[in-house]
Amino acid sequence: MPIYRLKIIFNLKFINTYLLILMTSGISAQSNHRFKPLYDADSSSCGYKNKKGEIIAKPIYSACFDYVFKKIVVVAEGSDLKCIDYQGNYLYDVFNYDNGPDYFSDGLIRFVQNGLLGYADKNGKVVIGPKYACAWPFEDGQAQVAVNCTKTLENEMMMWESEDWILIDNQGNTIPEDPEYFGE
Repeated sequence: MPIYRLKIIFNLKFINTYLLILMTSGISAQSNHRFKPLYDADSSSCGYKNKKGEIIAKPIYSACFDYVFKKIVVVAEGSDLKCIDYQGNYLYDVFNYDNGPDYFSDGLIRFVQNGLLGYADKNGKVVIGPKYACAWPFEDGQAQVAVNCTKTLENEMMMWESEDWILIDNQGNTIPEDPEYFGE
């Protein structure tokens, strides 16, 4: 019996390490080269080193993402996706989209602070502060956002509903309402 238990523990550790490497191997191939993923097989965790080999983020994270950012990386800490800069400083939580970090659209990514959404650029700079309950990615220089909205779970997907959708430009300015855009 103890041998069987040891074998299961070893197999789970092997599987976790394999999944961690598999999840991040494609990411490191597209790396921005400012960061190099740092893996700890014993704890199945990752962190980052800079070009000089100095540790900027200790390997304490369950997943590391860096394939689309200039001066920032996204790490998973449990179910939270955190954005850190190249010095290892926490900046904000990244919006979790489709079981992973949000993607850049028109050069901006959504982030979450105190339950509200805002937008940041690839350098980690906040471009539009967190003030929206719901906010869609930018497309063609505009995004649909709402200060008040209802969030519901439908078939394991989060759905947003609002009577108060507005369009904003990539600086956060309101764009005059276009009835065709909102399907009216």
